[in-house]
This record gives sequence, C-alpha cells and structure tokens, in this order.
Amino acid sequence: MVDDIHIFTVTVTSDGQPVFDIPVNLNVISGPNAGTTDSHPTEINGEALFVYFSDGRTGTDSILAFVEGVTTCTATKVWAKFVNERPLAFCADVLTDVLLK
Repeated sequence: MVDDIHIFTVTVTSDGQPVFDIPVNLNVISGPNAGTTDSHPTEINGEALFVYFSDGRTGTDSILAFVEGVTTCTATKVWAKFVNERPLAFCADVLTDVLLK
C-alpha cells in the first residue's frame, strides 16, 4: 500500500550455515523509490533487515541486495493505492423474551 513501509530481509549463508557480520547493501534501482540505499551487517542468524518507506507514488520498485564481491539477489515491491470503500451493515430482526416483574 502506498504511504506504507516495506521490510526486506536478506539471509547470507555459506555451506548452509548463517554468516555473521557481513555487510549487505540494499539499493532500489528502479521504481517510485529509486535511489533508496542502505547497508547493514548480518546478525548472528545471518540476516540483515532493511526497512524503507514509500514516497506515496504507485508503481513497482526493483530492489538489489548485494554482498560486495560475492553475490547479489533481486526482489520487487509493488506499491498500490488502497481504495477505502464504505462498510456495509447487515441487520437481522431479533426476537427476545422480556421478563417483566
């Protein structure tokens, strides 16, 4: 949804095991948020977590994550406007017994 956040997680492994303290770079290479960049080292579980915000436009971001000189991965994020429609209420007749004292 536009005006929202996107959380992007990159996991770095070597021989199936998580790799700690490896710098991972994130770059939004095209789309409404092109030019957004960030860098974080991996945690003990091999994950680097990135959070970025929409600039309010719709479209598809292409995201590139890379470990310098080692590997890259790509992803996409689609930003769309949420259409807020009026809620519909459905009512039913309810009969109850009333006890009068």
